[in-house]
Amino acid sequence: MEDPTLEQVEAPEGGCGPWEAHAGASPGRTGRPVKRGAHARAVAHFSLKCKANGSVWHFTFARLVFILCLRHAANDNRTHEEVDQRFISFIGALLHGCNRLLTSLIISYYDSINQCKKELPEYFNFASDVLDEWSRLEKDGRRPANPAFWWVNDEGEEVKWSFEELGFLSRKAANILSEVCGLQRGDRVIAVLPRVPEWWLLNVACMRTGIVFIPGTSQLTAKDILYRLQASKAKCIITNDTLAPAVESVMPDCQFLKSKLIVAKGSRDGWLNLKELFAYWLNLTPSDIMWNTSDTGWVKSAWSSVFAPWICGSCVFVHSLLQFKPALIAETLSRYPITAFCTAPTAYRMLVQHDLSSYKFMSLKHCVSGGEPLNPEVMAKWKIQTGLDIYEGYGQTETIIDDHGAVLPAGEEGNIGIRVQPRRPFCLFSEYLANPEKTAASVCGNFYVTGDRAIMDEEGYIWFVGRADDIINSSGYRIGPFEVESALIQHPAVSESAVVSSPDPIRGEVVKAFVVLAPAFVSHDPEKLTQELQQHVKKVTAPYKYPRKAGKRPSNPAFWWINGKGEEVKWSFEELGFLSRKVANVLTKVCGLQKGDRIVVILPRVPEWWLVHVACMRAGIVLIPGISQLSAKDILYRLQASKATCIITDDTLAPAVDSVASECEFLKTKLMVSKGSREGWLNFTDLCKYWLDLTPSDVIWSTADTGWILASLASVFDPWVFGSCIFIHKLPQVASAAILNTLCRFPIDTLVGAPTLFRMLVQNDLSNYKFMNLKRCLSGGEPLNPEVMEQWKSKTGLDIHEVYGQTETVVKAFVVLSPTFSSSDLESLTCDLQEHVKKTTAPYKYPRKERKGPSNPALWWINGKGDEVKWSFEELGFLSQKVANVLSGPCGLQRGDGVLVILPRIPEWWLLNVACMRTGVTIIPGTTQLTAQDICYRLLASKAQCIITTDVLAPAVDSVASKCRFLKTKLIVSESSRAEWLNFSALLQYWMNLTPSDIMWNMSDTAWVKAAIGSVFGPWFQGACVFVHAMPQFDPRAILNTLCRYPVTTLCSAPTAYRMLVQHDLTRYAFKRLKHCLTGGEPLNPEVMAQWKSQTGLTIYEAYGQTEIGMICANMKGMKIKPGSLGKAAPPYDVQIIDENGSVLPPGKEGDIAIKIDAKRPFTFFTQYLDDPVKTASTIHGNFYVTGDRGSMDEDGYIWFMGRSDDVIISSGYRIGPFEIESALIQHPAVVESAVVSSPDPIRGEIEFVQQLPKTIAGKIRRNELRNKEWGQI
Repeated sequence: MEDPTLEQVEAPEGGCGPWEAHAGASPGRTGRPVKRGAHARAVAHFSLKCKANGSVWHFTFARLVFILCLRHAANDNRTHEEVDQRFISFIGALLHGCNRLLTSLIISYYDSINQCKKELPEYFNFASDVLDEWSRLEKDGRRPANPAFWWVNDEGEEVKWSFEELGFLSRKAANILSEVCGLQRGDRVIAVLPRVPEWWLLNVACMRTGIVFIPGTSQLTAKDILYRLQASKAKCIITNDTLAPAVESVMPDCQFLKSKLIVAKGSRDGWLNLKELFAYWLNLTPSDIMWNTSDTGWVKSAWSSVFAPWICGSCVFVHSLLQFKPALIAETLSRYPITAFCTAPTAYRMLVQHDLSSYKFMSLKHCVSGGEPLNPEVMAKWKIQTGLDIYEGYGQTETIIDDHGAVLPAGEEGNIGIRVQPRRPFCLFSEYLANPEKTAASVCGNFYVTGDRAIMDEEGYIWFVGRADDIINSSGYRIGPFEVESALIQHPAVSESAVVSSPDPIRGEVVKAFVVLAPAFVSHDPEKLTQELQQHVKKVTAPYKYPRKAGKRPSNPAFWWINGKGEEVKWSFEELGFLSRKVANVLTKVCGLQKGDRIVVILPRVPEWWLVHVACMRAGIVLIPGISQLSAKDILYRLQASKATCIITDDTLAPAVDSVASECEFLKTKLMVSKGSREGWLNFTDLCKYWLDLTPSDVIWSTADTGWILASLASVFDPWVFGSCIFIHKLPQVASAAILNTLCRFPIDTLVGAPTLFRMLVQNDLSNYKFMNLKRCLSGGEPLNPEVMEQWKSKTGLDIHEVYGQTETVVKAFVVLSPTFSSSDLESLTCDLQEHVKKTTAPYKYPRKERKGPSNPALWWINGKGDEVKWSFEELGFLSQKVANVLSGPCGLQRGDGVLVILPRIPEWWLLNVACMRTGVTIIPGTTQLTAQDICYRLLASKAQCIITTDVLAPAVDSVASKCRFLKTKLIVSESSRAEWLNFSALLQYWMNLTPSDIMWNMSDTAWVKAAIGSVFGPWFQGACVFVHAMPQFDPRAILNTLCRYPVTTLCSAPTAYRMLVQHDLTRYAFKRLKHCLTGGEPLNPEVMAQWKSQTGLTIYEAYGQTEIGMICANMKGMKIKPGSLGKAAPPYDVQIIDENGSVLPPGKEGDIAIKIDAKRPFTFFTQYLDDPVKTASTIHGNFYVTGDRGSMDEDGYIWFMGRSDDVIISSGYRIGPFEIESALIQHPAVVESAVVSSPDPIRGEIEFVQQLPKTIAGKIRRNELRNKEWGQI
């Protein structure tokens, strides 16, 4: 088969060819933009490649085009989920043989693109837009359990990757290309590989990074490779060990080539090894469980117990491990699904002394060690007994240098150094705290000197000799302790050893070994054994080489802790985040720590150590760990040297801290992780725990009255701080049966009630009730009798947790006597009860329980009538924002103003609470038992500018309102209206009163402003559906049939339409969904409204507006409807009736309907009549915009329409509004409809009978046409 030329393979810049398309991505998502206009050329080039390489590429491209076209077509309104589902269905169809359907779809979409009928997005990246989408669907369980990649060979090896694994691994490959190889977006890389999994990873990695991927067949010769490297100007080549010599033979002629990557098990001089770069010392994935036994005081705990596993998304497993016991380690590795194990070399030395063949490490796949070198003999024993290699780790990118900073050749001993010039590795420490001399001493030339001695061999392996300060200088010979220890450990008599220098008058220093004997040699003669060991060390050879392995596990927690008592702690990453934020709040709020402050943490392996670690990262606090073996002197040194302002430890070390605290001038706070308390210490556990101890999955029901502080704590702030659901029962009065039935019926897991409530509940036979979800009971406000707590515990199995607040005074007891004592002497009984109380013990301490449940609403309210209200947090946010607008708009409240809220347990109370938080308005709650005098006192004392209550308490407010000089606004939460009160419900509602589930049909002609309001902005603002019937002419029967056939919930039509509809027998039509009826454009006769209501049961809500100004008056739900009126002014408009001079007229007087505009013009106002400044100016009269309509306002603020100014009839000096006459005529049974206009008559008016009136398509009467005809103008 002819190999395509480079020109054929490469698509034009920005095209969608098989390789250039990999560069197509958005900034931030990497890749290159897909440029419009290049599609045809890209496909043509791709077709050439298809002929050369086979149909599998055709399918790959087909899928790419499918996603591009289907998802991003300009006229396609599908959601991402719908696109994903359709994509899955088409792939399924293809796999079942329906290739023709998929192919025809792709062709039709491609034709649309080719003909410029559809547009592509500006940016596209196959890796993120397609592959990562599949990964997301996979996680959501919306994709079949098929791998994304499945590779096999003739030797029986297999590789299977899910889309998630493909994503994870391709990102690692992308990091290698960009970080190690230094490739950037637009750079080119040639990959000449056979069918190995790495080819697919590199392909996807190039897509992610925007690198241009140029594949080559593995049959290429050196000459072919040279041509491709020169022509493409590729900066990197990736191949295997078969073709590496060919690449090397042409390298001198390839000026652009900077990096060479080899995919091989072995290394090659001058090449980066892709497999080694892929491998990581810990080699973790999100499915691994990592156990690092390092003490929390050492840096290896930070590496292997915090950063490394959590960077990879792995689970951190922790055993409290008070002391090292090999048997316990082996048992833990057998019992738990640990996949990666990290421990010190000493631990491995102790473990191999046991018969490990009796343990089964079913999950363990990867073992690592560090901190000191591990003897090859121990590694060999571990391999024999477990089948696993131990991978040692040390520091970073090291080399071996002499004392002057010069790099030493292979085989020579020197200092291990890390290059810090010209660029210092980002994870290297910055300095020794407050010790610049020591910091400077650690740098030698361009290197940081670790303080360790080693040798590097010819292959780059580093062989540890010892710490520089551990090196033994004996008779001029430098001896590394590790060499001697490694030799000793090979002898069967030696279990462990440690080698140090010992002073010698002749040699200066000599080697001294401390040896722990194996049990079988304990009784041997020490002198003979010493000689035997000395001879053994002289004969021992050098260390040993080894291969590597890795393994995987299923989905895991982020943190898994156990101790020897069977207790466990498991946290997901979400829980770890949630808890660490709580700890961060403790450190910053309670302890007063700020970014940059230092905290000493001396804890054993307890979960709190990890929480504090992450919390310090969040808060920018510097954590200084210490091992739990520190003495008081050690602690004093650390506190003084670090200037730490806080210390966290347990009760074991607290006395040591107290003994030195007085000498630590910077120490401000002491936190103790303990179940008990200690004077002068904050209890970490208590601070992190919380009274309610809620989670986002909890449902809490507080029965506290809304006037008390407990309602704010337990029904607003605390649950919503934790994202929990608040459950509300209206509960007009406390009834035990209602409460018990509610606890059985609803998934409530936390109950908060007054002590009296629990006293009442235990009087019932609770065995008849099953509280399936209840796990936590709390009480407060007053003490709860221990007897009641015991009864509740015995009947339900649940403790009652008490809390204490404030609002205290002297104790007065109101006692209901049992029938047996009703005739007793009250005075003596009082004394008896007082003595009884004195002898009774104090309240009771308790543990806590937790429970998790399914997803919940934010608020759940019920009453005794079966009504329910459920709001999600989104709905709560939406509604509370509307309420906030009511408070700041119509009520004129500003930040800091006070509002007195006296409401029972109704949903509005919660909305007002949140709305006040949003606006900064101070809410002052009051119980519904307040009297007029109580209300007056609160209004005066608080200087509240607004009060919100129900119609029950409104009369009491009115009786004292005149005495409250600060009170400006009164809001009533009621279905009816009240004089001088704003109706909360009406303000909250909207004339259309729509929700996203409504279907709105507005019959207004598309030329009128009501079409914009009722067919575009109004419904779509609320997310409602706009329903449209083409209806070429107005037909009442067509309207009635449509309302019956379609689920229209809201109807808006002209008054004339309603007049015609009521002429029909509406009882014959069933409007199953119709709930809300609107009208506007002209006044509707009260008689028509009454007829509509009697036949349909629905009220018609009128509104008034104009093209220039939109809707300014309306009858809204919750308002009292006055038939014939236009309703009241709609916020934010100030509508008034004015005379010719611009003065506001008193109630009842006819004048011009006008809107006050002041300095700030309402934002919905028109700006001008186009090119007609004279007409624009004529609409302004003083501070008012004059609508051109006549009307009057009654004492309640309702507007009554009289007619257009140019429709008003002046007859014998009297001004007559047409609407008055029309309303009078319509009341007569002979009249179906009427239109009144002026007519030239020297004496009187007249009546003319017609077959029908001229109307618009929406049914509005054309009065101007009648008037013009009457005056002879047409």
